[in-house]
Amino acid sequence: SDLAGGGVPIMLRIPSWADAATVNGEATVAGTFWHGIAPAGTTTSFSVYFRPSVRLETWDAGSISVHRGPLLFALPLTPSYTTTAHHFGTPTMSNDYEIRTSDPWAYTLDADPSFLPESLVPSIYGYVPGAAPFNHSGWPITIRARLRPLYTWKPDARYNESAAPPPKSPACAAATGSATAAETAAGAAAAGASPPPLAAAARSPPAARPPPLHASPGAGGPASPDVPGGTEPGTSGVSTGDCGPPELHDLVPYGGTELRIGEMPLAFHVPFAQRAAAD
Repeated sequence: SDLAGGGVPIMLRIPSWADAATVNGEATVAGTFWHGIAPAGTTTSFSVYFRPSVRLETWDAGSISVHRGPLLFALPLTPSYTTTAHHFGTPTMSNDYEIRTSDPWAYTLDADPSFLPESLVPSIYGYVPGAAPFNHSGWPITIRARLRPLYTWKPDARYNESAAPPPKSPACAAATGSATAAETAAGAAAAGASPPPLAAAARSPPAARPPPLHASPGAGGPASPDVPGGTEPGTSGVSTGDCGPPELHDLVPYGGTELRIGEMPLAFHVPFAQRAAAD
C-alpha cells in the first residue's frame, strides 16, 4: 500500500548464495531482504543481478560438491542402458534398467578452497528458448574443473558395484601410499585410466546421451580444442601419491545427467568446514 503518498515499499529477497548481487546497481547483502520504494503514480523497474560465485560444500570425510547459485554441478558419465525386467506394454514401457558406464569416474578435485576463481571457471552459454530446464545436452552453464584420477577409489560390492563412498580429503598426499606401484604406474601411463565399470539402477527410459565435453572459449580468443580427459596445458602432468596427472573436465548441472559423480575428495587441501572442526 502507498505510504501516505510517499510510495509503495518493495522488499526483494536476496538468496544466501547471491554473494555479489545488486539491485539497480546497488550492492546488497546475501541472505537478507533489499528494501526500496516504488514512487506513487509512476512505473518503477528494478533490475536484479545475482552474480553468484562458485562455492564448495563439505560432506562426509571431507569430500566436497561444487555449486554455483542454486545449482549442484557434477561430472557427467556416458550411460549404457541394459533392460533388466519388462512388466507390461510395448518394449519401451514399464521397464527396469541398469545403467553402467565405461568412462573414468574416480577423480579428486585439484582446487584450493582459498582461490576457487582460479580453480573452477564457469562458462555461461545462456538458455535456449524451448529447451528443457534440465536437458541432457546443450547445458546453459558448465564449470571447467581440474581433476586428478584417484587410483584407489573403486566400485564397492556392498553397493551393487556403485561407487564406494568418496575417500577422505586430501586424497593425493604422497604420504598416503595406499595405491600399489602397478596401479600408480598404469594410471599415470593412461592419464586417468578407468576403474571397473560403475553401475546404477534406474526405472526410466533412456534419454539423449550428453555430447562430448568441450573446452571453454578463451577470453578474447577462439574456442580451445576439445580436451576432455586431457592433461592440462602448462602443468607438469606428474602423478602424485595415489593420484594421476591433472586433467580438465566440464562439470554440468546435476539434474541434466543420467549417471554422474557429484561428490569427490579434494586432491591436496582440506575443506574449510573440516579445518574449522579441527580448530
